[in-house]
Amino acid sequence: MAQEINSQKKITAILAGLFGLILLSQTALCATITVTSTANNGAGTLRQALLDANTGDIINFQNGNGDPFDPVLPGTITLSSKLPSINQGNITIDASNAGVILNGANTATDCITITSNSNIIMGMRIQNCTNNGIYISSGTANIIGGDNSIGSGSSGKGNVIVNNGGDGIQIKSNSNNIYGNYIGTDTSSLAGLGNTKHGIYILSNAQYNTIGGTIAGVRNIISGNTRDGIRLWSVDNNRVSGNYIGTSVDSNTALGNGDNGIYIASTSTNNTIGGNTTGDGNIISGNMSDGIRVTSGSSTIQGNYIGTNKSNTPIPNSGDGINIGGSTVNLGHFSEAQSNVIGPNTGYGIYLRHSSGILTLAGTIDVNDDIRISLGTLNMGAATVNLSGNWNHTSGTINADTSTLILDGNNQSISGTTAFYNLTKSVISADTLTFQSSKTTTITNGGTVTFNGTPGQLLTLASSSNSTNWNFVVTAGAIKIIDYINVSRSDASGSYSTHKPILPTNSNNGGNNIEWFGSNISVNKTNTLISDPVNGTGAGKNHIPGAIVEYTITTTNSGDSSPDTNSIIITDPVDSASVEYDVTTGISFTAYNSGLSLGTVTYAHKDTPTLYSYSPIGTYDPNVASIKIATNGTFNHTDTPDPRFTVTYRIRVQ
Repeated sequence: MAQEINSQKKITAILAGLFGLILLSQTALCATITVTSTANNGAGTLRQALLDANTGDIINFQNGNGDPFDPVLPGTITLSSKLPSINQGNITIDASNAGVILNGANTATDCITITSNSNIIMGMRIQNCTNNGIYISSGTANIIGGDNSIGSGSSGKGNVIVNNGGDGIQIKSNSNNIYGNYIGTDTSSLAGLGNTKHGIYILSNAQYNTIGGTIAGVRNIISGNTRDGIRLWSVDNNRVSGNYIGTSVDSNTALGNGDNGIYIASTSTNNTIGGNTTGDGNIISGNMSDGIRVTSGSSTIQGNYIGTNKSNTPIPNSGDGINIGGSTVNLGHFSEAQSNVIGPNTGYGIYLRHSSGILTLAGTIDVNDDIRISLGTLNMGAATVNLSGNWNHTSGTINADTSTLILDGNNQSISGTTAFYNLTKSVISADTLTFQSSKTTTITNGGTVTFNGTPGQLLTLASSSNSTNWNFVVTAGAIKIIDYINVSRSDASGSYSTHKPILPTNSNNGGNNIEWFGSNISVNKTNTLISDPVNGTGAGKNHIPGAIVEYTITTTNSGDSSPDTNSIIITDPVDSASVEYDVTTGISFTAYNSGLSLGTVTYAHKDTPTLYSYSPIGTYDPNVASIKIATNGTFNHTDTPDPRFTVTYRIRVQ
């Protein structure tokens, strides 16, 4: 029995010892190493800390008043050779409460290289590296930066990554997070600090990386770099949200990247720029080429400000807002917290330029620029597009779906042939909407066209040519709300029969229109004395008994539409009490440019003046009370001179 007790005590002692070893081991794995020297190497240096560090260690910096890494008077570590790669994993380099400048001017390499998982780099200024500031070649779940509002260092947990010979940050691995950094500029928006290549370059099939976030502190400022702010190359499922790309820290002025704000290429798929929740949108403005340029793969663009900021301050990109090549782009989201706001930019707001490009719209999109569709396919979905610039469609396919285009700018134009579902332009001050001559604007079945001015302030609808009409087609199931307009040089003859003529209310016919205001038929009757029994046909003839008088009835269509076919009938009463109808001469019809021919001619007897069944007799018939002249065909319209025809007949005075 005693032996058993001793054995239990021995076992207990052994377990206690093992537990102590485990605690010691855990403590060793989670050590904090403090850098106390700005030297390149040796005890207390960053290099030595990286050599000594184990998984889970934290490297910080001596940061008291007067210490080497005082946040008020930062210390500079000038490298003379490459730092050790971070290959342990779960290493934190925390300079968020210190002042640390890592200067790589004397090394032909990257300043910091990461080859392992779950490392954190924050609060440093990384500059003058010959190649990249930070290079993540492998490993996942690394964090570069943090909330830049937390920490006593000038950039908080965010890093300042400037003046490097390659990219600010280059990533070739998955699931890394880039938060709160200043890349190409510093916290004061100082210019001239750009990295020589891209601000951030993600490549080599890297996936699920996140740049930025929805709160201000994790926003990256990616500005002033020589090439693209962000380049995504052969990568999938990455997200860029909440960043300022091409602007100052306060987003109020331009600090553009030398090429595009964001460039997505080489079959990069399912990458998201922005998002549909509050704070997801980026400000992508002030860049020297396009705001976003997408040349292949598929991308989603939601809730961004492109060419402006959240206060609608114009900060144009020097190229297009969004330039789409041979790629698929989903622009907007039906439940987004913030719509995309595009423009003003120097080029187009949206430019779809490649035959295999597909742009699909959703939600609300505000475009303070022109939209150009030159190739590819635009699917408008149920989106609402507020456009203050011009609509330019030169080629490619546009599917109107159930979308709404609201033209809310001044002196706008629609170029090319386009079918719209809902098309609206309403003004309170006189304005002009110009349509490209010979091209067709169509309102599709179920849609609504709204063209409205106000009393005394008409909306003018005009052709781009003084000699060629623009075409307007309202289909069968469409609705038209058109009031207080001045329209000219427009042909609406292609519209469905129930919409012809268009018949706008309170509006002005500016001329040379077809099927807008309807037919305008006028009839004018004149008489000419041919002869009298005393003077014959010579001078001095007079309307005396026996005189021959010729009546000419001229019918003119000065409107912009034709009445119904075979609908023009002239009824002319004859004063049978004092004249006799000249049966021998009869009715003479001259078509001129009317497009009509003479149809039936019928007569009414003086005893039954409303019954046209009488046949005149003799040479002169005193019993003809009225003549009805029917025409065949469709009365022409819109010609010079106005289409007309004449009917003549003669009477003898009794």
